[in-house]
Amino acid sequence: LDVLYHVVDDRAWAATLENLLTLVDSRGVFITTEKFPRSGVAQKYPHVRRRPLRMWQEVLAGRGFEVRRIVPQHRAEDLEEEPRGRAVE
Repeated sequence: LDVLYHVVDDRAWAATLENLLTLVDSRGVFITTEKFPRSGVAQKYPHVRRRPLRMWQEVLAGRGFEVRRIVPQHRAEDLEEEPRGRAVE
């Protein structure tokens, strides 16, 4: 899933993620993409809000899920984005 960063309201994001997790079979896996900014929530653009790993873990744990694996996915344009983003908390 590669669209949740477009849900910029944190409550709506958490509710959307929780709803999606109810659709995953007990033997299933939920896969998503995120940059997991280290400095907290990052919102460089009004339509994109990046959330740190701890926010994901809180919602996932509330539904009985856990992060099992993180696979870095980098593109040249992504490498510059986090340092230029501003932290929002």
